[in-house]
Amino acid sequence: MQKLVDGVKDKLDVFFRWLALFFIRIGVSPNIMSGFCFIFGLIAVYFLFVNHFLFVIFMLLHLLADKLDGVIARATNKVSKKGEWLDYLIDTVIAILLLLKSVFYLNEFFVILVLFYFILHHGIFIGTRNRKYLVGSRTFLCVFYIVGWFNVGLFISIVASFIGMVLQIKMFLNREDKD
Repeated sequence: MQKLVDGVKDKLDVFFRWLALFFIRIGVSPNIMSGFCFIFGLIAVYFLFVNHFLFVIFMLLHLLADKLDGVIARATNKVSKKGEWLDYLIDTVIAILLLLKSVFYLNEFFVILVLFYFILHHGIFIGTRNRKYLVGSRTFLCVFYIVGWFNVGLFISIVASFIGMVLQIKMFLNREDKD
């Protein structure tokens, strides 16, 4: 599964490299792009359930900036653990904010379960110090929110979080057996 994810990332890197090169030429560093990613994500959360058109624009900009920060880092040889954690933290905070706003606007118990499993999934990821099988439930959530299929996004997000938790626990237990 990780090979599939890495293959998709490599293909996306090639596709977005031309845009990344433009930003590199004008002096945008990976961390600056991460800052744009966070700002666009916060603005998108603000417009969620208020103005769908503006939500879509800023969520697409958030997702684009999220992809470009990594492409810029790899193109400029500035990949670092700090940058990876910054990217992870931004993604997680924006997803939690999307889910929290969904709890209040949709007023459904299922959204609370999605939020709970999302946080549990990421807690296990951090707690096991595992760097594999963090299933991209945030990306699914964002994409389906963009098209207005909130319940589909929530359902896929909870399934992805559950699968990610199972894979992380399995890998952690297999690692413990070998120690």
